[in-house]
Amino acid sequence: MAVDGQLVARTVGELRATLPQAGDLLVGLGRVVEATRTVVGVDGTGLTLAHEDGRPRWVAVSDAAMELLEQVQHDFGEGPCLAAFAEDRVVAVEDLQSERVWDRLAAVVGQLQVRGVLSVPVRLAEQPVGTLDVYVTQPRVWSPTEVEALGALAVVTAELVSTGVEL
Repeated sequence: MAVDGQLVARTVGELRATLPQAGDLLVGLGRVVEATRTVVGVDGTGLTLAHEDGRPRWVAVSDAAMELLEQVQHDFGEGPCLAAFAEDRVVAVEDLQSERVWDRLAAVVGQLQVRGVLSVPVRLAEQPVGTLDVYVTQPRVWSPTEVEALGALAVVTAELVSTGVEL
């Protein structure tokens, strides 16, 4: 799917404009999740951030399917979002149902039609602190513009987290 570059730039600008007023970090992260869903044109979006134990856990999701995807990965200790975090790289899955690496995950979330998954690291001080994740209900080859758009939104997410920590 083609991503509208102007929409990405406008949305990133709008999200950045709210950073200084972001008194409630979770509200701001929820805005990023919803904006990501619209901008990238996906069925669901989620955000994980590392907790005190260093493991990422979901902090904001757009829907129940994404919540299940995030939770099952945490429970199983594997999945594309955890791989993106642990390996500090983009993980793009065209079809989770045919991806043999995560059979257990696919078996659980397949009933909700979670098929394509894209995860990008959220970085602070050049270190991954979480991931911004999206899914679609049909297999999808992720385009470079989709990866770039999600990356730009991950940068805004990091800025929001940094601002929240400073406050």
